[in-house]
Amino acid sequence: MILAIEKNTIVFRIADDHIHYRTLEHFIKRNFTKVRRTYNSITVHHSQDEQIKRNYMLKWIKNIIKTKEITSKLEINNTLPITIETTKKNYAPVKYLNISIKLLQNRRLLFIFEEANIKITKKFIKFFTNSNAKLMHNGKAVLIEINTQETLLKLKQILQVKTIQNSVVQFIYTKSQMHSFIQSLKEKDKTQKLLQESYNLLGATKESDINKVKYNYKQLLKKYHPDRVYAQNPNKINFYTHKFQQVQNAYDTIQKYRAS
Repeated sequence: MILAIEKNTIVFRIADDHIHYRTLEHFIKRNFTKVRRTYNSITVHHSQDEQIKRNYMLKWIKNIIKTKEITSKLEINNTLPITIETTKKNYAPVKYLNISIKLLQNRRLLFIFEEANIKITKKFIKFFTNSNAKLMHNGKAVLIEINTQETLLKLKQILQVKTIQNSVVQFIYTKSQMHSFIQSLKEKDKTQKLLQESYNLLGATKESDINKVKYNYKQLLKKYHPDRVYAQNPNKINFYTHKFQQVQNAYDTIQKYRAS
């Protein structure tokens, strides 16, 4: 017998010839109205009028399973649909894998596994091929550095994964914190892109001496000053004005970066 919460549904798997299944089937038939049946399952949907009997059934199921982790979750999810799935005797039990995610500084995060599993940790490292992925804590964690846009995309993809190596995966993290983490990475990437464009415009690099950057800046200001094309073709005046503003903005961006 297995009890779990899957896709916003309380799922209780039990052999179809088990005495407890016959008891449940009879209890549901007598006490619930919002019931849906399939060839191998019975789903009881929530009804406020039937809440007392629903609580009684859940308490009975919890007493059978006696698993503290899942039974504590049932207390705050007792209005979810309850599905009783029947299985054959040779049914292979589902494996569940909890993976906690710890957000770190410097674009890094740590996937912490409930138990060491070398096949799954290796699969993680292989998935993040273009990043710095390292095995940590005797195989119970993987450290990921989100250093490229591709790796950021892979992070989003891995969070949508439901199964790995025949195990049902549950990622444990705070959604609001993960959203802020991803947004901050996007902002940093945007800033770095703008900075690189600014250096390119001024004919310099991040390693260039500030005096060289300043010299190039002044030379470009002279080159594209709108006064140089005064009273000429309006398109040319607009081009010079736009270039002049771009040079100023580029130098301001570099100054802010170097001051931080």
